[in-house]
Amino acid sequence: MTEGEEVSRGASGSSAAVRIEEVPSDECWRLLGHASLARLAFVDADGDPEIYPVNFQTDRGVILIRSADDGKARSIAAHPRVAMEVDGGALRVRWSVIVHATAEVSATDAAVQLPTPPDALSWFPGEKALVIRLMVRSITGRRFLVPAGVRLPGASSE
Repeated sequence: MTEGEEVSRGASGSSAAVRIEEVPSDECWRLLGHASLARLAFVDADGDPEIYPVNFQTDRGVILIRSADDGKARSIAAHPRVAMEVDGGALRVRWSVIVHATAEVSATDAAVQLPTPPDALSWFPGEKALVIRLMVRSITGRRFLVPAGVRLPGASSE
């Protein structure tokens, strides 16, 4: 899709259109800095694609994910090319950021201090002895501007 492209998404035959804008990379980083939950895509030990919800933080152009020493971490160590998607926004303005990265899995140590915000809940509680560092190769984003009166499929009526 191109900058400013409009996509017809009106319910009940409405001709209103959703406007799609590209988000510059510096704004993508800002959006990531205000988020904490993402979907991480990687290839598992059998070569199948997997997608997991993960909590993450950003630090000077690197994305950091705490992880247990589990199949996900071992798969990522064996197949380090990953993708991550984060989205958010409000009812009329939604956004999505896609990251392509090379991952490095390592044990946590004194050099890796990841503060845990008090309101951050892990999808999978337990010991997270590893850190997955995503060395970002590309970051892209899109903003979806939804006109009044248009209800997207699956959208709540916030």
